[in-house]
Amino acid sequence: MDYYSVPVFSPNGLDPRVSEEPIPYNPTNWQFDPLAYSSFQPVISENGGLPNADFGFDLLTDDELDPSTPDQHADDILSDGEPDPVEPEDGEAFEPGPIDPSVVEAVLHGVCEFFGIDPSDAVRPGFTYTPPGLKMGLRLHQLWSFFWVFASKPARGIATALLADEMGLGKTATSLAVAVVSHRLHRLADHVSQHPDQHLAPDDERTECPSGTYTHGFQCPCETGSWSARIAADLSHGPTVVFGSRLILRSWAHEFSKFVDASPDDGMILLTLPDDPAPVRNLIADIDIAKLPRASPASSKKPGLQDEGARLKPKPGQSRYILLLPNTSALKGIDSTFAITADRRRPPTVVQFAVQPARIIVDEAHCIKGETTMLWDRIRRWQWRARSPTYLLALTGTPMTRDPTDFQRLLEHLNHPGAGWSSPLQPPATSTLQALKRLASDYNKTIARGLNAAAGSELDQQQQQQQQAFLSNLSALVLAFTLRRRRDDMFAGQPLSAVPMVPFDVVECPPPAQFAAHIENIFSYAKDEVQALLDERHARWQELPEHRRRAEPTLELLVRQISSGVPNTVGSFRLLRLCATFPALARLHREEPYCGWSLTGEDFQGVFTKGTVQEARAKSKAWPLWRGICDGSTKMKQLGKQIRKMLADREPAHGADDVVLEKKMLVYSDSPFVAHLAFLWIANTFDIPVQMIDRGMSAASRLAAIEPFVTVPLDRLRRELDRPVEPPAPRVLVTTVGIIAEGLNLARANYLVLLGPLGTVAKQSQVGCRINREGGFSTPHLTLLLDPDNKAEMVVRRRQLNRAAIETEVWGGAK
Repeated sequence: MDYYSVPVFSPNGLDPRVSEEPIPYNPTNWQFDPLAYSSFQPVISENGGLPNADFGFDLLTDDELDPSTPDQHADDILSDGEPDPVEPEDGEAFEPGPIDPSVVEAVLHGVCEFFGIDPSDAVRPGFTYTPPGLKMGLRLHQLWSFFWVFASKPARGIATALLADEMGLGKTATSLAVAVVSHRLHRLADHVSQHPDQHLAPDDERTECPSGTYTHGFQCPCETGSWSARIAADLSHGPTVVFGSRLILRSWAHEFSKFVDASPDDGMILLTLPDDPAPVRNLIADIDIAKLPRASPASSKKPGLQDEGARLKPKPGQSRYILLLPNTSALKGIDSTFAITADRRRPPTVVQFAVQPARIIVDEAHCIKGETTMLWDRIRRWQWRARSPTYLLALTGTPMTRDPTDFQRLLEHLNHPGAGWSSPLQPPATSTLQALKRLASDYNKTIARGLNAAAGSELDQQQQQQQQAFLSNLSALVLAFTLRRRRDDMFAGQPLSAVPMVPFDVVECPPPAQFAAHIENIFSYAKDEVQALLDERHARWQELPEHRRRAEPTLELLVRQISSGVPNTVGSFRLLRLCATFPALARLHREEPYCGWSLTGEDFQGVFTKGTVQEARAKSKAWPLWRGICDGSTKMKQLGKQIRKMLADREPAHGADDVVLEKKMLVYSDSPFVAHLAFLWIANTFDIPVQMIDRGMSAASRLAAIEPFVTVPLDRLRRELDRPVEPPAPRVLVTTVGIIAEGLNLARANYLVLLGPLGTVAKQSQVGCRINREGGFSTPHLTLLLDPDNKAEMVVRRRQLNRAAIETEVWGGAK
């Protein structure tokens, strides 16, 4: 691997200094500047919001609408107001560049030294190592990321990290390894202090532990200056707390049973906290708590103030616990259950947290969007209740680096000082965060003024150099906290993922000829609507003072934002995307306007009841109306072919030739209307169990619907096939992206059909990755149905392929 240039960033001044020398590497003491990383200079554009269209909508007909998104006026969007949520293109992210080879080598050397691994063995292809407390081995890149996180405080001065590796690279397994090894290292450090005759004394001149350096699977912390001693100095007795949705925590429980040793003697204990806080009190009884001497009541100035003398000190053993906390409506009840009063016979003048976490893990950390969000509030409260600095580990496969503001919000949490203790970051890193705020503000102002000029290469050399400096410094700041790698990257001379991604089989589904004229008319309406919206937005932009203007509105940017999913913008564009799946909707639109369509629960009455297809057709009120619409869909015909292919598939499960897996299929669409209509068509066409998940279902109903599609052990699979249950499990699951695309291992479903291209390549690969995980039972079959004649769908498709000038190329130039 080649050495890369390293930008050196000074927090007091924003002048970059680029050094051609690699980061100095000392194999005996991994200590380096957290801001010295390789340079990276991508291109970023800032997307503003769009004004809303004034027409009615229905939840099941408006495929781009998020009911939780408030409407905003164009004046707010074009000025300093919050823009509508737009997912930028993958190429617009200022993602960090490759990690410097000297840093890779330094961390790798630390891993080998900590676990006693021969460095020559670690670089061999297919190498895995099982840390103590785990049941399965970690690959080289997982061991590297484990130690990068585990030793971040002594090595980088930062008691926090953001793991942003792509899905499938083992973020959950790495996080579990951090919790397990932290517990075992802390327990061994206590053993060293209680048995000085078996270990080195602080003033002992010997350098090796008399009981053996690697007796417990890693370095003994009695050896002065060792990684174990330096890391153990910052560990606490508290448990590991994991925040995430119930669906994501379901995956955590599965990974825990797969990777972690849960033996009753010294294994880890997993507690999944329910919605109802009442059973939590019984769980807390298993966690031993010791009270420190309580100070006099006079020490508290006001009732309710935290009294340092009455703080609760967790006894050794809490580090065995991993608490899974779901983001539910009962979160306040769950959190308050962990708080107890210092003296129940007196007024609750002092309330202190009973469980003081040592580590907080936030899965899907990109959901932290500001101080008003529920997740932000929960993390704040847990951090403040901790007695000592709390290590915060954020996980996300969705890049947070597209927007400097989003990344800044996360870093506010990473640098948050709790009650009674200082910041977990050393002063250099704290100054870095202050510099980030100034840098993000200056960058946003510069990019807003020069975005359009930069696209036309009209910026002068000084402005271009200024933007290059902003990007280099911002990338260096991101790299100080973030580890992001892709599945196809080479890391330490080896590919990151041993399981190659299965490509999508793209099937073109042109519409029938009789609907071509109707679709062309809708496209003409959409062009007129976009042009009118562009003119209106440009006029409002010109009325604003120069200091409040963002990027000048252009057709290219406008169509890109509309295709990204901006809600309530251009109704004709959304209708055009619907026609890509159901072309007959274009003819229906002439008879009944698009905004007048609706599907209610009564329309699906016969579908959700037991019975035959004929009985479902007789009870369904919607089927007679929509049958002709579905019959005219080329994509529905291709979907039918895939379902018949799945029903005829008799491929045995991997690793068990005597077991024929009952194949299952996932059908995805980013349009709720398309998903509901496809579900209605499948239920009234095939005599197979089919399940639908929509936004109105409760969390418990979603879990029950997803259960048949989640990976299970092979012995359980044999039992299911030997003694099938009644009624039969669903064979097809229809859903929309954003509901179950993240946080689940759906390896039992080896067929995936996308009814259209998704907004970005990241979204599409994320959906496909979940049924292509290592350990899947059968060969996956991924199919993308694409209408080559639909202009709206082709804009989305060409955005995925990173085509230049995609909007004007497909949409046509401005009038």
